Amino acid sequence: MNKLDQLNSMSLVVADTADLDAISQYQLQDAMATEKLAHGIRLFARDQEVLESRLMD
Repeated sequence: MNKLDQLNSMSLVVADTADLDAISQYQLQDAMATEKLAHGIRLFARDQEVLESRLMD
């Protein structure tokens, strides 16, 4: 058994993804994780707006 399989047997292994539909299938059990995810989405949206405005200039 490799290290990833060992870790997977003890916890839920997730990958960083921008696929919000994939994220939504998992119910976050930690309120702090939910807030961190929401914060990350807000920062991503803000950065996207900045990038798009700079590309238009």
